[in-house]
Amino acid sequence: MGAERDNLRKWFECSYQMLEAQSQEQILQDLETGHNRIAAILLGMEDPQLNGFEVLELLSELHWTDRIPVVTIVSRHSKKVDEVILRGYGLGMADVICMPCPAEVAQRRIQNMMELYAHRLYLDKIATYQTRELRQQECKLRRTYTFIIDALSTAVEFRNGESGQHIRRIRGITEVLLRHLAVTHRELGLGEEQVETIIYAAAMHDIGKIAIPDSVLLKPGKLTEYEYAIMKRHTLYGCELLQSFVYEQDDALATCCYEICRSHHERWDGCGYPDGLVGNQIPLAAQVVSLADVYDALVSRRIYKPPYSHSQAVQMIQDGECGAFNPMLLKCFMEVEKQLCEQFAFHAAECSDGSLPAYRGAYMEIQDKHIYQGGPSGENRSPEEMATYNLLDQLGISYERLDHSPAATIADCEEVKDLLGVEICKNLFLCNRQKTHFYLLVMPGNKAFHTKELSSQIGSARLSFAGPEALEEMLGVTPGSVSILALMNDPEHQVQLLVDRDVAEEPLFGCHPCRNTSSLKIRTKDIFEVFLPYTGHSPTLVTLSNE
Repeated sequence: MGAERDNLRKWFECSYQMLEAQSQEQILQDLETGHNRIAAILLGMEDPQLNGFEVLELLSELHWTDRIPVVTIVSRHSKKVDEVILRGYGLGMADVICMPCPAEVAQRRIQNMMELYAHRLYLDKIATYQTRELRQQECKLRRTYTFIIDALSTAVEFRNGESGQHIRRIRGITEVLLRHLAVTHRELGLGEEQVETIIYAAAMHDIGKIAIPDSVLLKPGKLTEYEYAIMKRHTLYGCELLQSFVYEQDDALATCCYEICRSHHERWDGCGYPDGLVGNQIPLAAQVVSLADVYDALVSRRIYKPPYSHSQAVQMIQDGECGAFNPMLLKCFMEVEKQLCEQFAFHAAECSDGSLPAYRGAYMEIQDKHIYQGGPSGENRSPEEMATYNLLDQLGISYERLDHSPAATIADCEEVKDLLGVEICKNLFLCNRQKTHFYLLVMPGNKAFHTKELSSQIGSARLSFAGPEALEEMLGVTPGSVSILALMNDPEHQVQLLVDRDVAEEPLFGCHPCRNTSSLKIRTKDIFEVFLPYTGHSPTLVTLSNE
C-alpha cells in the first residue's frame, strides 16, 4: 500500500492539502476539526494499520459518507476486490479504484466524485434554505392563529366569570396526558410538533359559548331540557366561527382547532354530541381535551357547583359518571393522576392515595414575584432540589431564583421569562430505537423539535422520547422537572448532552433546579465552563431550525 499512497500523494498534493491518518481515532479527529475543508476520503482497503471495512462502517454509521465521498483503494489482484465492491457500496462508498490504474483515470474519477458531492451538498443547502423559509412562513401564520385563539378564548372565559385560568389549566392537563401517551403508546406517532399543536388548539374547545345567551351560560342552577339543548349547540357555533375566518383544510393547527371544538363532548360509546361519534371516530385530540375538560370541571369551582376533591373526581371519571372515555386514555389518566393532583387540583382535598397535593395552584401561580439571590432555606423543598442548590454553591456559581407553583406548560415558562428575564430552555429526554443511547436535548422554548433534523446531525437514526422510568433512573428527576442541572445525577455518563447553538450563544441560561416549582437564571458561561466540566459531560452543539 506504500507505493499506492505515494502515488496518490503525488497526484493531488499540487491541488490539495493531504491529511494522512494511521488510526480510526485520527480519522475521526481530522473529520471533526476540518470537515468543512475535506473534499474526499481515500481509504486503503489493504492498509495493514487499518481495517478498511471497520473504518467504512464507522464513517457510514456517523453519516460522514453522506457528506464526503469515500473512494476505496484496492489492488486489482487482491482477493478483497469482489468483497470491497459488494460490501462497499452498501456502506456508502462512492467509488472504488483498483490499482494499478492510470494516473489520469484515477484522478478524473476521484475529481468527479468530489464535484458530484459538492453539487449535491449545494442542492441540499438550497433545499434546506427553502424549507426553512417555508417553515418560517408557517410559523408566522401559526403565531397569528395562536394570537386569535388566545384572544377569543380569553374573551369567552371573562364572559363566563373566569379570568382565563381555565384555558391555562386545560392546556396544562392536555400536555401532561399527551406527553405520557407519546411515550407509552408510540404507535400513535405523537411527535413534538403534533403535541404542541394540540396543546395550543385546546384553548378553542369552548369558543362557541360566545354565542350562548347569558341567561343560559351564567345560570347558577340546573338547566332545563330546552336550555341544555341551547348549551349543547356551542360546539356547532364554535365550528361556524372558526370556518368564517381561520379554517384551512391543509393547516394542522386550524384543523385541530375545528376537531376539538366540534368533538370534545363526544363519548367513546356514542352517547356524546353533536354527531354521536363512536370510538376512534372521535379525533384523538378531541378525546384528550375532553378528558382534560371533564377533570378540570370536576375539581374547579363553578357558579352552579362547589369543587369535588381530586379523589372524588378520579372516581367519578373511572365510574363513567361523566361519560365513557377511551380505555387507553383512561389508563393514561390513572398513570398520571398524582401529577395532575399536584399541579392542577386547585380545590382538591387530597390525591387518590390520601396524600395532600404538593401545591394548591390550579395554574402556575407566582405569589410575591420576588427574585431571590441564591437558594432557599430548605423548608418544603425536595432533597433533589436542595442538592442542586448545594452543588451550585459549592462550585461558586451565582444564580437568581424565582419560586412558583409547577410550571406545567409552555405558557407558564413564558410568564417566568417575563419576570426572571431569561427564557427557560426546553429539555427533551430522547433515545435511539434500540434504547442503547440516551440524549438530553436542550433547546429554546420557541423552537419545534424535528426528529430527522437532529438525527442527521448526531448520527443516530429513529430518535424517540425515552420513558419516565428511564428519566428517573438515569437523571433522578420526574417529567416536567428535567434540566441540564440533572446531569449531576449521571456520574456514569449514560446520557449524552445535546445543546442547540442558539442556547449556547445566549449570555444567560434559564432552567429548573431539578424541580419545576422554581426557575433559575445562571450565566451560560458558568454552565459550560464550570458545571459541565464538573459533571464530566461534553456538550454536542446542534443547529435546529428557528421556527
